[in-house]
Amino acid sequence: MIRSRLFSVLIACAVGLVRAQEAPLFRTPILDPNATSHRQSVCDLQAQIFNGTLQLRDALEGFQLRPMLIESDISSFFLPPGTEVLPTEKAGIIIYILDALAERAGFTWRQSYGIADLATAPSNSTFDDLLEWSAEMYDISANLWLQSVGRLNRGVSFPEGWLDSSIVLVGEKPKSESKLSMWSFLEPFSAGVWCLIIATTLLSSLTYWWMEWYNEGSDEQELSKKPAENLFFAAISFTGDIRYE
Repeated sequence: MIRSRLFSVLIACAVGLVRAQEAPLFRTPILDPNATSHRQSVCDLQAQIFNGTLQLRDALEGFQLRPMLIESDISSFFLPPGTEVLPTEKAGIIIYILDALAERAGFTWRQSYGIADLATAPSNSTFDDLLEWSAEMYDISANLWLQSVGRLNRGVSFPEGWLDSSIVLVGEKPKSESKLSMWSFLEPFSAGVWCLIIATTLLSSLTYWWMEWYNEGSDEQELSKKPAENLFFAAISFTGDIRYE
C-alpha cells in the first residue's frame, strides 16, 4: 500500500534537481534473507495529502529517495565499466527519467541509490522474484519492468507507464478531404487502367461482332446488325456475364 502511494506521488509532482556523480550508497546481495531493508515510510506524507495540509505536487520536496538500479551485463548503461560513479551525460533512459522526476518533484536520489548485481542472485531465482524483492528493499525499483498480472498479484505497484511495449502495426495515414463527387466511382483505378478497360471492351465487342458475321447459324445472328446492343453485351461480359458463351 505504501509502495503504491509513493508511486502515485512520483507521477504527479513537479520542481528542482540535484545532480552529482555519486557512488551507490547501498549494495545489497539479491534475495538475501538477512539483508536490511532500505525502504522508507511515506505514510505521514500520504496522511498530509489526505487531510489537505500538503499538495500532492509538493509531497516529495526535499525527500531523499532510495531507488534500486541493476548492475549487470544486460543493463551496463547504469554504471560505466570499471567505475561506480553515475554519469551526468548519456547515462541511459532510466537515469534520465529519475533525474527528470527529481527535477520536477524536488527530491534527490543520486546520493542514496542502491545497486543490485544479478551475479549475486540465486541460480533458481526469476526476474519476478527480483522485482518483488527490490520493491520490498527500496523505495522504488528503477528498471525496464513490464507490467503483468503475475507481478500485480505479488503486490507490486506500477506507476503510469512511459513505454508501451505492445506489438502494434503502424503506418502513416495520408491526409485527405472527403468530398462527395459524381466521379468517385473512378477512384479505384488510375486513368491508364480505365483506358485499358475501355479499349479491352471495345476490342472484345468488335471481335465478337466479327465472329458473329461469319457464323450465320448463331442464335445471336441479329446482333451483327445491332452494334449498340453488341457493345453492351461485350461490356457486361467483362463483369462475368455468360451471355456470349
